[in-house]
Amino acid sequence: MRPLVLRSGAIRERVVFVVAVETNCGRVWSEASPLNGFSVETSAEVEQQLRNLPSYLFDREIPFNRGLAILPERDSLLPSVRFALESALYLLNTQAENPSGSLYPTTVHLNGLVQANDPLVMEKVEAMRDKGVKALKVKVGQLSPEKDAAIVREIASMLNSSTALRVDANQAWSCDQATVFCESVSQLSLEYIEEPLKNLREIGELASRTFVPWAIDESLRNVRSEAVFNLPSLEAIVIKPTLLGFNTSYELKQRALASNKQVTLSNVFTSPVAASMELLLANSLQDSAHGYDTLNHVRSEVLDLPTLMQPGMLYISGTDIENFVNTLAKATL
Repeated sequence: MRPLVLRSGAIRERVVFVVAVETNCGRVWSEASPLNGFSVETSAEVEQQLRNLPSYLFDREIPFNRGLAILPERDSLLPSVRFALESALYLLNTQAENPSGSLYPTTVHLNGLVQANDPLVMEKVEAMRDKGVKALKVKVGQLSPEKDAAIVREIASMLNSSTALRVDANQAWSCDQATVFCESVSQLSLEYIEEPLKNLREIGELASRTFVPWAIDESLRNVRSEAVFNLPSLEAIVIKPTLLGFNTSYELKQRALASNKQVTLSNVFTSPVAASMELLLANSLQDSAHGYDTLNHVRSEVLDLPTLMQPGMLYISGTDIENFVNTLAKATL
């Protein structure tokens, strides 16, 4: 894989665990993908827990509620392990209950992604605009708020009205810095600013100073789910299912939709196996664009996986995802 430069440092190797789950309904493949600097668990802890899964599951009847598996001692499972097991059981149960139904939306739109500090950012924006990208996200926070705002304003001037513009600060700013940025882009129709603050407790203060809609992402793991939707000026939630677990992600999605909040799914540099499981959540979210450009970074020298998407794609068809899952189910990895 290409080196990934994240706030936790550069990653040159990505460890994922591809897991086969088989019940009397059939067999599917899923994945546990802890990401250093983001996940609370390490790869070693995940490997140990996965080795213990057969004894954890052996001869147990697992009940389901709304298609979701009710796992015994669920909280004892690490989030990435929960994701692998819960998503596989959801898929198997859904296929068994509705074998002719469609598991995925007709189209999953992808979010374009650029870095504000990239010297080629304007050329990349122009290329994405000309291809007709549905939404574009600009990563900010590496430059001063004033410079970031100037770049975002220039990008906005290049886009068509049909392209949503998002900004992601990755918790880079103090409340004063976020205020400077928000005031500098207040004339733009930003869809949202993702995680603007280092300290989420200051979001009320930021909302009182300037109204720019924002989205919660990393902070989801530190806020009680019942409190999330009462946060001021919250426009959207960005869900990374492999970091939260499948059932938690499903429940957050349902509560967000019931609260009229936008939902964006986001991948954390997994293989296509986990991505195909995450996209089970994309039904009812086809009006949004989701963060799966990450799949372009990960290439396996060990697993001969079918291709789920190609560089530069603007969307993935639901049929392609289903074909991928069905092909994988027959494979011996």
